[in-house]
Amino acid sequence: MSEAAISTDTAVSFYKNARNKTGVTSNLHVIMDGIRNGNWEKEVEAVRNEKDKTRRSRLKQGVPAFTPSGVFAERKVSGLQCHSGVLAIDFDLEDNPQLGVELASVRATLEKDKFSEYVSLSVSGQGLFVIIKIDEAKHTENFLYLEQYYKETYGLVIDKSCKDVSRLRFVSYDPNLYHNKDAEKYCESAQEYTKMCQPAQKDAKAYPSSQDDNARIMADIVKSGKMIGDDSYGDWVTIGFALAATFGEAGRGYFHALSQRGVKYDAGECDKKYSNCIETNQGKVKFGTIVHMAKHAGVVLSQPKQGDWPEGLGKTRKRSKEIVGLGSFWVVLEEGDIDLCTVTLFQEFLPANGFRRYKVNPNDSAYVYVRISGSLVEPVLPVQIKDFVLDYLKKEKQNAVKEEKKTLKKVFRKVQASSGFLFSEWQINSLPYVTIDFLRDTFDTCYLFFSNGVVEIKKDSTCLHPYTKLQELEKFVWKKSVNPHVFCEADTPSMFAEFVANTSSYVLTEDERAAESALGEEHLPVGERWMRMSDLESKITAFGYLMHGYKDVASCPVVIGCDAQISEKGVAEGGTGKSLFLVQALSQAKNLLQIDGQTTDLSDRFCFQQVTPDTHIIAFDDANWKFDFRTLFQRVTGNFSVERKNAMKLDIPFEVSPKMCITSNHTFKGEGHSFTRRQHIIEFSDYYKLRTPKEVHNKALFTAWNYEERNAFFSFAIHCIQEYFEKGLVAPKIRNYETRKLLDSTPDGFSEWADSSITLNKEFLRNDLIEDYKSVTGDIEIKPKVFTESLLRWVRHRGFTYNPSTNGKRDIRNGKTHVFIAKIAKNN
Repeated sequence: MSEAAISTDTAVSFYKNARNKTGVTSNLHVIMDGIRNGNWEKEVEAVRNEKDKTRRSRLKQGVPAFTPSGVFAERKVSGLQCHSGVLAIDFDLEDNPQLGVELASVRATLEKDKFSEYVSLSVSGQGLFVIIKIDEAKHTENFLYLEQYYKETYGLVIDKSCKDVSRLRFVSYDPNLYHNKDAEKYCESAQEYTKMCQPAQKDAKAYPSSQDDNARIMADIVKSGKMIGDDSYGDWVTIGFALAATFGEAGRGYFHALSQRGVKYDAGECDKKYSNCIETNQGKVKFGTIVHMAKHAGVVLSQPKQGDWPEGLGKTRKRSKEIVGLGSFWVVLEEGDIDLCTVTLFQEFLPANGFRRYKVNPNDSAYVYVRISGSLVEPVLPVQIKDFVLDYLKKEKQNAVKEEKKTLKKVFRKVQASSGFLFSEWQINSLPYVTIDFLRDTFDTCYLFFSNGVVEIKKDSTCLHPYTKLQELEKFVWKKSVNPHVFCEADTPSMFAEFVANTSSYVLTEDERAAESALGEEHLPVGERWMRMSDLESKITAFGYLMHGYKDVASCPVVIGCDAQISEKGVAEGGTGKSLFLVQALSQAKNLLQIDGQTTDLSDRFCFQQVTPDTHIIAFDDANWKFDFRTLFQRVTGNFSVERKNAMKLDIPFEVSPKMCITSNHTFKGEGHSFTRRQHIIEFSDYYKLRTPKEVHNKALFTAWNYEERNAFFSFAIHCIQEYFEKGLVAPKIRNYETRKLLDSTPDGFSEWADSSITLNKEFLRNDLIEDYKSVTGDIEIKPKVFTESLLRWVRHRGFTYNPSTNGKRDIRNGKTHVFIAKIAKNN
């Protein structure tokens, strides 16, 4: 007998699809049988296999559907004729991201719930729906209780639209559909709900309630290596709530330790879930629940003997004489063995030595480990924390007396042997958080940090402050911001300034070079002198802009350095000094991350994982023609997200995220305001193509400089910052970038053909132009679409207007496409 035959009193309305307004009466159990048996397998699998979101939504609208909560004359609340006595609730992937990795586990947990009559995959295959028996007179009230019940019991969020009694439910396909015909009817009152949510507290009173004793119990559980609970999503969340209620933030490490024993452990998801447990915890799940789970798993919990446990370390242990040094984190047992106190290590010793967790974005749960030394802050990795502890023990051993040397040698060996466990992610996660107030650049002020002080730079002044000023202001700086150079402002000429000027000096003909040599640059044509000055100013202000850490949300473009010379299509010339200017020079003064523009795949989600909170500038060096600038859009104008392998994603706020620059021998695809407002182009002359910087300046830039030359470089850098404060980003008179971009984005010979073959203010048939282009260039394979796109690019580049009578749109008459190109009329 089918399950539908067991109960035939659950009537619902059934619809051919979501657009159908008139349904027929059917039976809930018949429909659920159809979901299991694959009555609609073809339609459902079509939805699940469609990758395009729009097409998937359209397919979904054609899938049959039903109203689980009753029969309706019209598909609206007022159309309800009789209630079915059930409520269908949805758990969507969007609201419950854990379903992406824990779908099977969450499903198994829901199937164990005594109120679940049916549990099935949704039509998308990415979510779940559950059908529950309720009191039909209290549909909305029951929904509100259920919403709270699932959130607090399992950490799951119900789709709020399920509250609507007339809500439509798509059919699905699930051969493993779960059915419990004996499922309990959901309780009807808040009082019953409260009782229901209380977890079993069996054996809770049999164990100590002090925080030290709770920590001892957790140490026993962790050391046992056993899994408590059944690795289900429900038990996982229950453990999280119990730890959050008992230890708060300090319990995060325990949660990671226990979670790691599950087959689907993910550090980022684990951290998010524990943060959620802290935020939503109401203290209803007590520590006794963990005690009960541990006993059930066979964990032996040592019993306390009052007054005999120093810091909860064991009942027969006595602390030896304290080891000399800051914040010792071990005890010597009577038998001479060493016991490491992990709570002391991570809550006292390491914090006393400056190690903390720091949230780059206060509104995000992600964090980085940092070490604070005086006013300096640096990001650190777990391996660096381990190395610090081992180095500390080595130094202590060197300065210790004989007996202490033996003890410290044992401690060192114990730390080294257990380092994999001791410095694992879940242990280090118990480090306390810290809020850091950094000294940051402002709209009109820039700070450069040297070994002898902080240079405060404004438009008309500079001032060198001692580092005691930071302490007075209680401000901090990233350690990598500090340059080891001892700065003293100088008026001596800068070799780098000469280099920048040369990159704006263009190779002349022999006659022009002779004239310049004899008469000086002032005798060059006015246009050429203006172009050179424009080039130079653009580079000076661009350098100052990148040195200035402040980011203006209204305009914060990427600086792009490219060659001014027009080369043969597909040929990358290079050798003009772009990388010296935008990579090597900036890295002398700022913490710059250089990324290989040739090999880096910007579509790789981890391509920015080397970016840290103290990264000032990201330089994509030697970007090739495949470089997709569009992928940077969000990071240019919004927060900078950094996905890291085996770690939480960082979301660096826009105002403290790194600025970016690119060097390339190619132009980038993309046109329009969205691209131009995010790009600041500077061109480099071919001056250094004929001779290297070392040949011109008689020594290598940067690496061969003495103190005075390095000091002159920093003085010039300050001048660039002040020029930027005075003038902003100066846009150069671009010589050839747009021409190169036109040549790169159109077929070979197209621009030359258009220049010679198209007459302005004359109407053509597009097909005639295409035929003429084919006969002149020999490109007989060109498609009409490619021809039109190329023609429009040529029109824009030349400053003409396309089909002015149709406002730039296609002009089709008598089935033929007409083309009219004219000069843009200037206003009088």
